[in-house]
Amino acid sequence: MISIPALPSGFSNALLTEILQEHGCLPSTGVVSSLMQSLIGDGTGMMAELAKLNLTYRGDQGAAPATLIAKFSSQNPVNRDMAMNYNLYEREARFFGELSPKAGIKTPAIYFVGFSGDQFLILMEDLSDYAVGSQVIGADLRQSELAIDELVKLHGAFWGRVSALDWVPSVAGSYHADNMVQFSAIGAPATIERFSDYLTPDYNNHLEALLAAIPTLQGRMSQAPVTFCHGDFRMENLLYGTDAA
Repeated sequence: MISIPALPSGFSNALLTEILQEHGCLPSTGVVSSLMQSLIGDGTGMMAELAKLNLTYRGDQGAAPATLIAKFSSQNPVNRDMAMNYNLYEREARFFGELSPKAGIKTPAIYFVGFSGDQFLILMEDLSDYAVGSQVIGADLRQSELAIDELVKLHGAFWGRVSALDWVPSVAGSYHADNMVQFSAIGAPATIERFSDYLTPDYNNHLEALLAAIPTLQGRMSQAPVTFCHGDFRMENLLYGTDAA
């Protein structure tokens, strides 16, 4: 079993060699001889960091990739603690390790996935040539069709088959549900202030009733049939290639 070091300082030629050989894409006669890493973004991810790894090899490279994208625990201790409180690292690692192969949806190829304590690591295919969706511009018809087609596959794969997923929080009666209630109440005043020009008096008059009804609405959403859902399905979490999302 490969142990996960503190990252990003723990990335090394030896670690990447071990991972890629265990994956099967790097023959035993080849090794990672040099590694260059660069953080994607400003290096202060909300709950996790992203880095691009450029690899060179000595010996037989086989089918090992020249570049990888690494996703690992946030370097911000406050954000990392929050991620741990909501099991975000376990949930993402187990999705890619256990559920993604069964879902039938398009995801990056995965070379390694693991988590231990407050450290988690996913090494995935570099899709730098894909375009990130824009929440500001929005989706055109073709982009919407591609995205919804993938969402249908995800929902269909687990429709009525979620009883074994006890590590996935329910939409009702879970820490995830409680978090939704709490942050809806916290965010309501700022929402009214920022979008006052777009909200009708009727909305403001019924806001307290709406917030109070959230647990009831969650209960209705948790009634059978139940499936696995994305939970943060928005344009900035979608990558678009030339012909598919």
